Amino acid sequence: VSIDRSGGEGQLITVRGFGPQFNTVLVNGRQMASENDSRAFSFDTIASELVSSLDVHKTSTATMQSGGVGSTININTARPFALNGFKMAGSVKGVYDENSEETTPQFSGLISNTFNDDTFGVLLAVSHQERETRLNQAQMDGWLENVGVPNPVTQSGEAWTGNVFSPRNYDHKVTFEERTRTNANLVFQYAPNDKLVVTADALYSDFDVESEATSYGHWFTAPNIQGVGDDGSLFDENGNRRSPTVDANGTIVDLYQEVGLATDMHAKTFDRLTDTYAVGLNFDYQYSENLNLSFDLSHSEAEREANNGGGDQLSLIGYANRVRFQVDDNILLVASMFASPNANIYSGQQELNGAIVTGPDGFPIYNPALTPDGVSNHLDEANSRAHVMLRRGWAVEDEVSQLRFDGEYVTDGSGLTEIRFGAQYSTETKSLTRWDNEGVGIHCTYCGYPDLPEIPAGSQYVFDAGSDFLSDVSGSGRMPTSWLAHDGEANFAFLESYYQSVNGELISFDAVRRNNSFEVEEDIISTYMEFDFEGEVADMFLSATAGVRYEMTDVTVNGTQAPITGLT
Repeated sequence: VSIDRSGGEGQLITVRGFGPQFNTVLVNGRQMASENDSRAFSFDTIASELVSSLDVHKTSTATMQSGGVGSTININTARPFALNGFKMAGSVKGVYDENSEETTPQFSGLISNTFNDDTFGVLLAVSHQERETRLNQAQMDGWLENVGVPNPVTQSGEAWTGNVFSPRNYDHKVTFEERTRTNANLVFQYAPNDKLVVTADALYSDFDVESEATSYGHWFTAPNIQGVGDDGSLFDENGNRRSPTVDANGTIVDLYQEVGLATDMHAKTFDRLTDTYAVGLNFDYQYSENLNLSFDLSHSEAEREANNGGGDQLSLIGYANRVRFQVDDNILLVASMFASPNANIYSGQQELNGAIVTGPDGFPIYNPALTPDGVSNHLDEANSRAHVMLRRGWAVEDEVSQLRFDGEYVTDGSGLTEIRFGAQYSTETKSLTRWDNEGVGIHCTYCGYPDLPEIPAGSQYVFDAGSDFLSDVSGSGRMPTSWLAHDGEANFAFLESYYQSVNGELISFDAVRRNNSFEVEEDIISTYMEFDFEGEVADMFLSATAGVRYEMTDVTVNGTQAPITGLT
């Protein structure tokens, strides 16, 4: 069993190599709705203080609900009859995060009691947790295979004809995250006689993750990649253009880009705002010494808010620039030549006006008849211009209802010792609604770093990641740890206001409901029987279990999609 963590907390699990979507997760034996956009269950929505035990079944039996290819996991919460009598427990603590240097509160409590000769019980458990974390990263969004890198050479200078893997981008990023989780579990149990126990319970979770990230980086475009000498020269002693260098695997380890490259500063959010609740009613009836019957009815709902595309929001400003990217024996790669002033850099507006032409050797170059605008150092606000403005996210709604009957008959003899049987009806409806501002290109209204609008003075500030930014990782200290940052929401508002002032009409960068949305409804009817056998063979104890489960599943999918009918 392995755990995928988010913000330092366990969120998803993999069992026997099967990912989170291949594991069935139950709470008190019932399937629970999840705000995850797949079949996976998000464990971080439930505080550990509310869990009394957890069962992991790697092997299926006829009694188990289907779908657990990797495993079936059952989360058990506390019951007053199991605790028997008056019990009270609680904890209060502060959690210190070394990166964020913040201490946040956590408290939980449980109170349980039984009354009337232990025939009636009540349990209430609550938990509230807050966390403020900081994540320092140097990251890439992958390596691209064979996307048109011109004339790569090996480290010994020979032409390379194999597959070429080039970096998509290289960013330095700091993410600040605030997590707030409030859970409550309320249980009533009633035993009117020695044969019947009635249990009614409710579970509630309010879990919000609000993330803000600031970063700077460079986005490479493969056809514009070339090489550069240590002296900054783009041509060798024979007048030939220097080429990017690859290692023995075809991975680029040294490149330079000037044409079509920008230094970008990002303000991002990755919010996750969720609510989940579940209610259930169970009747456990001991019909006789040999026969037990159980009836269970449950319902749960979960949702994740679209939050105006705040689940993946980007405000990007930057400027046309140059960069050298190198891979060496250190873990951290290095980008250089971008932070200092350079009078020979052509601006984004010049590129938009057609400054990029084809040189005599077929490589993209700037029009030599134009005078470059130049740039100053990377901390000068005057460099910055608007670019991509994105709001993206999913609204998730999940609803699960179940009705289950289980029976258990214990025989008085050997051989066949126990029979288990039952039936279940389950219905789940899950909808994913896409919200973004990409549908008609609103997000790219100011793409290309145009001269106008100028970013207002004072709307940017120098963010200092600190001298210990990734300091424990080899290769640190070779890149700036300070960069320009800005308020993304303020930039959205400024660009909307500027557009109206220039064009006389309103524009909104808000996310809108897109056609690429769908709803899945799944109805399952199942029955099962299972038999336990015990005996002796050659004076050795032998036990065996045999069973059969029958399920009938109906799946209905409704969705909308806007197909591409043409490109212009």
